[in-house]
Amino acid sequence: MKRLSFIAFLLVAFAGPTAHAQIVTATPGVSVYRYAEPGRTTINVQVWGDVRTPGLYQVEAGTDLLNLLSYAGGPQAGMQRGEEDRIIHVQLTRIQGGRQSVLFEKTLDQLFADGYPELQEGDLMTVRTEVKTGIALRDVAVFTSSLGTLALVILRLTE
Repeated sequence: MKRLSFIAFLLVAFAGPTAHAQIVTATPGVSVYRYAEPGRTTINVQVWGDVRTPGLYQVEAGTDLLNLLSYAGGPQAGMQRGEEDRIIHVQLTRIQGGRQSVLFEKTLDQLFADGYPELQEGDLMTVRTEVKTGIALRDVAVFTSSLGTLALVILRLTE
């Protein structure tokens, strides 16, 4: 499973955009990126969360979620310790009928296996990293040592 996650991460992180990239700054402190060939129809979508470059993206109509994730630099992955397992969640929120609803939510592994939707004007992609830590040998040793010390204290007090 970790191998599949690593391969999926590499594909997303290093997949190059097919359109011309341009950084546009509309307001100070707000990052706006344009990934479209000149003269092509664009839509505005937002990217939030654990990606390398969050912000507002102007992409060509017909762009899918995987390309948007690539444009945003892929999931932002920090250093991973051996006992950690990282699960990257990708969510697409869309306003439909005046209400905001989650249209799509999958892990990165599922994204590659099951497919992904085409984006629409105003969509919001959120990327969240969940870190699960296992029990390390060091943790077991500390617990056992503490339990042994407690047992010795109880024995001394009862004598």
